[in-house]
Amino acid sequence: MPVFRDTQHLYQVLGALFDRLRENPAVASRLREGNLIVRFRFTDPEGVITIDLTRDPIRYVFGETELEPDVEMIQSADTAHLFWLGRLNVGRAIATRKVIARGSVPKALALLPAIRPAYEIYPQVLRELGYGDLIPAEKPRRSRRGRRWSLPFRRRRPRIDEAALNRHFIPLVEGEVELPAPPLRPQELPAEEAALKVEMLRRMRLIRAFEEALAASFARGELPTEAVHLSIGQEATAVGVCFALRADDYMTTTHRGHGHMLAKGADLAGMMAEIFGKATGLCKGKGGSMHVTDAAVGALGANGIVGASGLIGVGAGLSARLRATDQVVVAFMGDGATNQGMFHEAVNFAAVNRLPVLFVVENNLYGEFTPLERHAAVPLQ
Repeated sequence: MPVFRDTQHLYQVLGALFDRLRENPAVASRLREGNLIVRFRFTDPEGVITIDLTRDPIRYVFGETELEPDVEMIQSADTAHLFWLGRLNVGRAIATRKVIARGSVPKALALLPAIRPAYEIYPQVLRELGYGDLIPAEKPRRSRRGRRWSLPFRRRRPRIDEAALNRHFIPLVEGEVELPAPPLRPQELPAEEAALKVEMLRRMRLIRAFEEALAASFARGELPTEAVHLSIGQEATAVGVCFALRADDYMTTTHRGHGHMLAKGADLAGMMAEIFGKATGLCKGKGGSMHVTDAAVGALGANGIVGASGLIGVGAGLSARLRATDQVVVAFMGDGATNQGMFHEAVNFAAVNRLPVLFVVENNLYGEFTPLERHAAVPLQ
């Protein structure tokens, strides 16, 4: 059962707390040092509170406002309750998406020492309003007196069930083994050039709409991930390359691979479900945005390691060469990946062995936050 009955109950309690904080000169002055506008968005019950720490006295507004926040925190009302009680590990809460933070997060975290006095004021406010029952009891600390200590090497070793281990043993098989190839799902592309161009434009617009929908969902805190890497602006590269590939040609991509996957023909609904962590996703929700794959379209998977797509692509290219097929491999990567040693190893290995691998470097002129001219001695054309 939620701590707060409804939005009015939430506003009543937090409003009384903020009144006490701004009426305390020592606390208020320290909070104003942050010079921030902070917005809290709550769920269960829903509510919005914006606190203006740039003014004296401090001002707060319930509901939507035109004030532009420097930082926004999205959390459940129960999580906020634990925070004001001083019982929330803020760093862990942000890392686990219990609290979704946007904007000047480091500056907001720097305010935590100034907020600590509220941890004592908040229970007082609850009691004054007659809500003392909302204060959870302190967990009793376990006494160490009388506890027997033993050194780790003197503990009894756990019994290993050898039979259980053997049930999962994979026996070695002599000779070559034919592994069943995954069923391919070829793209149905129009044969006429005009119709093909229309389909290419449609696919580019589809990728853009997909990424924009993800961006909006991420901003609302709906995605079960700390970061989502979009490929907005790179749709033409993905479509142009992938439309020249066959269904059995391979493709490796990066952590920014949504567009490549959709261009190669990955299922749209399965892609979206995967990024939302649903069991109906392409990888049963276990791969997520950075590790999604779809073997049915020859995609060998997205990868969170910068530059690793080239090595994976070279491995697939070597496989095609040894099996004497006419398959080709495309390895997508960003310009930042060219500074990785593995990129040069992959390119050299592919060149020496004449492997059918195409390295596609999507140069957006930045390696993460570093402009190209600062990490490569290559003049811009």
